[in-house]
Amino acid sequence: MEWRCLTEAELDEIYDTDLARDFPPEELRPKAAALEIMRRGAYRPWGVFLPESELPGAAPLARLAAYLLIACPLETGPVLLDYFAVRPLGRNKGLGTRLLAQLAEKEGRPIFIESELPEIAPDAALARRRIGFYHRCGAVDTPWWDRAFEGIFSVLVLPVPGQPETARLPASALPELYRALMPGEEFMKNFDFGIKEQPD
Repeated sequence: MEWRCLTEAELDEIYDTDLARDFPPEELRPKAAALEIMRRGAYRPWGVFLPESELPGAAPLARLAAYLLIACPLETGPVLLDYFAVRPLGRNKGLGTRLLAQLAEKEGRPIFIESELPEIAPDAALARRRIGFYHRCGAVDTPWWDRAFEGIFSVLVLPVPGQPETARLPASALPELYRALMPGEEFMKNFDFGIKEQPD
């Protein structure tokens, strides 16, 4: 598998095809905003490609097996897994688990992951399976929920491999990251954050 950052044109293209297919509209960052933060170096759109030998002569995006879009507006501290999906040609091969482990190595920083809150998800069983997948990849729960645009999520952290202490982040870390992504009124309008209710 070949890892490289997608070009702006490639990100533009998969936004209209893959992301529109893989995520509900209320969870999607506006494409113009994603491209703008990419231009200022605060967005790292990783693509994972099948080797050219497996699909000779195919255009690069035809070989794209998965994409992992990372918001990284701060020079230090955690990053945010904005979107992650394995395309149909890469599915049912255990690829997703391997890629998240490799991503944590590549980034070398803890990774915030947002996953639908089962309590309010339209499909609670699916939401629980997604969280279970992230747990199997090594992510740990935090006590926090957040609202990004119209989606409401449970917040997890994937620590740096071999450094479990990097999962222990201050409550201010995620709001600070979003504030750097969406300054001013946009942040106030599109982000909220709190502590999940604990069962009695």
